[in-house]
Amino acid sequence: MKAGPKPRIEEVPITRFKARCLSLVDDVRKGRREIVITMHGRPVARVIAEAPAREPAVAAWPVEGQGRDRG
Repeated sequence: MKAGPKPRIEEVPITRFKARCLSLVDDVRKGRREIVITMHGRPVARVIAEAPAREPAVAAWPVEGQGRDRG
């Protein structure tokens, strides 16, 4: 699997993050950027995209309607 370009890292003051958090988090989710939230010019948190969850190869429990007969 080929990795795309690294997202840019942007420092965002906490007041701006509070006002625009939904659009900023959406940009992070889409891989456009990583955000470092600052308070009084100091980093306090980082917002990064979550790695996609991997699907299990085999279900760990019976799926309803399959397997045992309930007759």
